[in-house]
Amino acid sequence: MARGTRRLSHALFWAYHKGEHAMESERLAQLLAVMEEQVKVMSDLTALSKKKSQLLVGGNLDQLDILLRGEQALIWQMGKLEEKRFTLQVDLAAQLAIHPSQLTLEQLVAAAPTDYGDRCQAVAERYGAAATDLTHANQLNTELVQQAMAYVDFSLQLLGARGPSTAQVYSARGNRGGQDAKLRRLDNRV
Repeated sequence: MARGTRRLSHALFWAYHKGEHAMESERLAQLLAVMEEQVKVMSDLTALSKKKSQLLVGGNLDQLDILLRGEQALIWQMGKLEEKRFTLQVDLAAQLAIHPSQLTLEQLVAAAPTDYGDRCQAVAERYGAAATDLTHANQLNTELVQQAMAYVDFSLQLLGARGPSTAQVYSARGNRGGQDAKLRRLDNRV
């Protein structure tokens, strides 16, 4: 049994060094390409998010509606890219004998063939920066929406506190409620 294991180890070693590990390099290249696409989509989402902030402050709801449709398309595209990325992550994790949820970019950089190490590092840095920028832009928009909602709520409370009561003209049973005589005459005439 040890003899068969030794043969397998030697076969894997020579297969790797003869260039038959192209599957690993190919998968890694595919992963990096997908992540670069994700960086571009995140950058586009960040730009839209910043424009959304301006529209929220300006109250331009028509333009905001158009922008949200474009944002939805980018989010759909990001979801498709994420599916591809995860599939590639599972493949690479299996090659490294690591559970996919435990695989990190640092591990990929360390395990990558030398010609991919720098590219892995650069993509990882751009990916992290794009994700951070998008997070900050989205947090700002969340705060703007919360402020707008608080203003609307405050305005509604002010409007409800001012002017005549909006009590029912009729009670729940259909009888006239506690309205003054003028309203009753109007109800009788109609």
